[in-house]
Amino acid sequence: MVESLAFSPDGQYLAGSSGRNVVVWDIASGQVVHSLGSHVREVTCLAFSPDGRFLISGSHNGMIYVWDAATGERVRTLAGHRHIVRRLLFHPHEPVLASCSADGKLRLWELRGPAGRNTQHSQNTPPPVVQWQAHHASILSVVFSPDGGTLASASADHTVQL
Repeated sequence: MVESLAFSPDGQYLAGSSGRNVVVWDIASGQVVHSLGSHVREVTCLAFSPDGRFLISGSHNGMIYVWDAATGERVRTLAGHRHIVRRLLFHPHEPVLASCSADGKLRLWELRGPAGRNTQHSQNTPPPVVQWQAHHASILSVVFSPDGGTLASASADHTVQL
């Protein structure tokens, strides 16, 4: 059973998760381009970076993996959530990833290296740029405003936070 899907920004690829595996298909041919199966627990959400260079996957154990979309190689691990990662979302204008979890926390991750380039081949977990306890229950959804200035989250605690 496929549980989450994400299109690449150019519409050429579709990523899907099933269990602990992520598969990337070429839309035109229907062929599998990459099969990524190294999550320890079930994959819960997927997102491509706006430039299409990275595929991000979140899992049931709180781990977030950053994959090189061209090679299928895992290039970074983002650890910090203690429970299921519910959603992954990129900032509309910056190389920043928002993640939310069943732990009620929101985290923003910088996906640019110290020299201003996207970091590659780094398994080290960088600290989140920002993290906060946004809710008292599982966060179910997160969205940036079109200008990227506001982040909204909705929770099982029946609240929306800005």
